[in-house]
This record gives sequence, C-alpha cells and structure tokens, in this order.
Amino acid sequence: QACTRHASVSTFPARSVVMGESAPMPARKSSRQGEVEKVLSVLGKRAVGASRAQTLLHQSAFFASADDASPGLIRSLSKVVKFIKAKEGDVLFRQWDFPKDCYVVVSGCVGIHIAQRKLEENEVQSGAVYGGTKSARQSHGKSKDGTMRYETLERVSTWSENSDLGKLVVILRPGVVIGERALQDESRRAATVICREDCELMVTGGNDYREIVKSSIERLKFLDKNLPGADAWANQVACGELERHPAGLFREETFEPGKKLLHEGLLSEPGIFVIRSGTVELRRYTSPQDNPAYRLGRRPVLQVRGGGESIEAESRPGQVVRDQMAEGADADYVLIDTLEQGASFASLSAMPLPGAEPFTAVVTSPGTSVLMGSERCVRKLPAADLAKLRQVLVQSAKARMRRLEALHPDAFSHGSTAAAAS
Repeated sequence: QACTRHASVSTFPARSVVMGESAPMPARKSSRQGEVEKVLSVLGKRAVGASRAQTLLHQSAFFASADDASPGLIRSLSKVVKFIKAKEGDVLFRQWDFPKDCYVVVSGCVGIHIAQRKLEENEVQSGAVYGGTKSARQSHGKSKDGTMRYETLERVSTWSENSDLGKLVVILRPGVVIGERALQDESRRAATVICREDCELMVTGGNDYREIVKSSIERLKFLDKNLPGADAWANQVACGELERHPAGLFREETFEPGKKLLHEGLLSEPGIFVIRSGTVELRRYTSPQDNPAYRLGRRPVLQVRGGGESIEAESRPGQVVRDQMAEGADADYVLIDTLEQGASFASLSAMPLPGAEPFTAVVTSPGTSVLMGSERCVRKLPAADLAKLRQVLVQSAKARMRRLEALHPDAFSHGSTAAAAS
C-alpha cells in the first residue's frame, strides 16, 4: 500500500524532475511549446480586439463613409488600435496641447471644456506658445508651492485642482470620435476633454491615424476650405461631433471627358457637387430642338425594326433612352461657366427649386475628380447649415442664368422647361 500510494502521488512529478535533469532536449521542446502557446494567446487576443475595433469603427459615420471611399481603411485601423480604461475625473488632454492620439468613446461619457482665457502663469512653460496662449507642461507631482499636479492621459501636459479647464460645452457619449481634428490639420487641441464617469476608450496613435486616414483627412480639409458653411462644421468637429461633418456624406468619383453630371431639360435628384480636380463645363443648347431631352418629352421613344419601320416602344428601354440621349452631342451650345478645383454647383432640386435642369454639366478634362453629395447628404445636413449652403448655391445659379441671358438673349424664348425653372 505504501508503494502504491507513493507511485500514485509521485509518478508525474518525479518523472518531470528526471526528464528535466537527464534529458534536456525534451525540456527545451516543452519550453518552445509554452512560447508557442503564449504567442497564440496574444494573437488570439489581438484578433478579438481587431474584430471588436472593426465593429466600433463601422458604427462611426465618418469611418464608415471613409471606408466606402477607401476600402480596407477600417480593417487597417483595427490592427493598430488599442483599448484603455479611464477613471472618472481623468483629463484626457488639455486645450492648447500638442496632439498625440485620437479616440473613440466605447463606454462612459466625456465632457468637452473650452477656456476663454490664457492658462495661469504658474502653469506656463516658456517656448510653448500658440496664438497668444501657452500650454501647461510642468512635471507632474508636487510643485514648489505644494500643489499636486496630475498628468493627462496623453502625458503631454499636467493639471491641478486649481487649473482652469474651461466651461463645459457638450457631453459626448459612446460612438463619438475625439481628438481627430488636431491630427488632421496639425493644430493644437481646441478643447479640454474630461471623463465624467469611468470610461473605456479605443485609441489610435497619431502617426497611424495620419497614415491610414490620409485620403479622408485630405478630403475633409478640402471641403472645409471650399464648401460654403464648412467653417461651422469644422468647429463642431473640434468638439467631437465628427459625424456631423459633410465629408462623411460625400463620395468621391473620377470621370473622363464627356461624362454628364446634369442634363439640360431633365429633372434631377437632389445633388451637390464639389470639384476636387479637373474641369467641368456648364453648357446650354443654342437651339432646344438639338436637345434630345426635349425631343423625348414630346414624343414616345421609338425602336427601329429592320427595314426602317418604326414602332412605339411598349416601355422606355434603358438602352433606347441612352442611345437617343447621346444624340445632339455635336450640336451648338453656349458655354455658361467653366468650373475648376474648389468650385461647387448643385441640381435645382437640391436648392430646392422646381423644374428641369437649365444647364448640362459636362466633364471636360481626363481624370476629373468630383465629390458628390446625394439626396441622403442633403437630408442629413443640419437645417441651419443647409440653409446657408443653399443660399450660396442659389446665388451662383442666378448669376449663371443672368450670364446665359446676356450671352444668348433668345435662350428663354422657346418655351423650354428652363424658362419655368428660372
């Protein structure tokens, strides 16, 4: 019984000791297996993290639209993000800090604070000047006057209980993107962000963000500069409302010469166009009889049988319509405007005005890139901002109509649908 007890208790431990001392090769193999298991465990956790990151990024309007424009963007971002925990009261970063990372709120909520005055002199570090303000960058810990200073989560600056962190302007909840704006235009932080409760944040490093989201950043900055009213959207983005920026609502497409974005005489769905590169001409047929849209409006679409016999189509087959709309490409026209990089125009229904299009918008240079906002874009824009945008677009349309009348006085004397639209 003693031998049996001894054998049952010590069989595996004793064998392990003996193997470890007298047979080093099997021991090294076991060590390698342990290393492999650790690697597989890390890879497994990364895979779970990447999958979770993809889900969260797809839920962001900005990243989802950016991924539509640049397929694979979210997949690339998901591989470099990390998740961190923050406590209630933690300061993520301070207004006027140099930017480091950007964040997505996964759980909890954060407050956006904006200060109207310069930082206190006891928080100033010489040389850190921006727009007449200075960033607090003293070492954390107890200062000379006994004040305890705490490091921001980004570890760029510090703060104390006496710091003026600004007035609370908005509370942001899960799903919003924070801090991306400064990474886009390389400016200092526009606000201070404070956790109002325990939070989980998804973090994307600044360099990773700039490299992967480069094309989307360039598109956003381009719209900020060229789309009427975009300065107001820029301020909203700085406060974390990235999903309200129109960059997420526009898609970018490239066209070759001859592509018609709008056609004179046809009713168009709401659409806003901003030229990223290349040229687009706005034209008007000299004679309405040369415009196939007017001809199609007066008679049924015809199909031609063998022998030249014409019959009325039972319906309007798409190819027949396309073939007849292609007629008149060489007809005389009046050039109303040549639009280049940064110029914008819209369909009448986007303004909104009733009637058919008064002009044909034709791409005239190879590889012309156009940012296009569809009916969804028009519906999603905030009412006040959309009103400002429409005001500018309507004024531009009126100027073109006056130019048409000056260049071609008989333009509205043929009873065309454009006369009603004007």
